[in-house]
Amino acid sequence: KSEAFDVLQSILVEISQRGSKAPVAVGPRGRPKLDTLLSQREREILALVGKGQRTEEIAGALGISKHTVHTHRKNIASKLGVEGKNLPLAAYRFRDQLGGAE
Repeated sequence: KSEAFDVLQSILVEISQRGSKAPVAVGPRGRPKLDTLLSQREREILALVGKGQRTEEIAGALGISKHTVHTHRKNIASKLGVEGKNLPLAAYRFRDQLGGAE
């Protein structure tokens, strides 16, 4: 199972990079390195999403508008190649890379 998942991750990373202008650094097990893929603010927001915070809560915590958080969430989802509703799962997947982003 684990090998099949790792192969699928590698394929998804490759597909997501096709439209990129710059190659994305890949970390352990074929996962993209978030520090090269997402901005610091996007990593902060993804970490807060992973803690179960909603857009309104994230906006309040970071002192930015709900619209700005929504835009960041949309951009994060696009860069990671996931649907917006799956951002909490993406945060869990990258939890090892989000430790210092909070």
